[in-house]
Amino acid sequence: MNQLKERHRFTDWIYWNLFAALPVLTAAIGVARVSVPGFIFLLLAAAVLVGVIYRFFCIHCPHYHRDEKRLHCMFFWGIPKLFKADPGPLTRMEKAISLGAPALLFLMPLAWLIFQPVMLVIYLLSSGIFLATMQRTECGRCIHSHCPANRSI
Repeated sequence: MNQLKERHRFTDWIYWNLFAALPVLTAAIGVARVSVPGFIFLLLAAAVLVGVIYRFFCIHCPHYHRDEKRLHCMFFWGIPKLFKADPGPLTRMEKAISLGAPALLFLMPLAWLIFQPVMLVIYLLSSGIFLATMQRTECGRCIHSHCPANRSI
């Protein structure tokens, strides 16, 4: 069994954000090629959904509870802690939001990428590889025991 990852380093943040960049950029380029208003909508919707994840999911994470003014995790580095930490488990609503918001982030670009088979394949493969790699390398060592993606729940 892997040792739990109690702290993320700045290099973890760089690694995971670079890893996530391939499906994100594929989606952005694919949507922009079809529709500039769609691209703007996607950017705004992504910003809102990431904010929703930050609000409802991150406040329960042990990384958020650290006695630091800014969050230091694999996806958010240096962002101020805007909400009160909640060390308890996620409510059913928070679990639904924590699973639904990323699902929406993933599904939204498909409406435009369906018209571009090569971009669609790159998006689906890179998203799948990203999720599988995260599940294999991080989820088994995660200290956020209340995470809906945690395999031990």
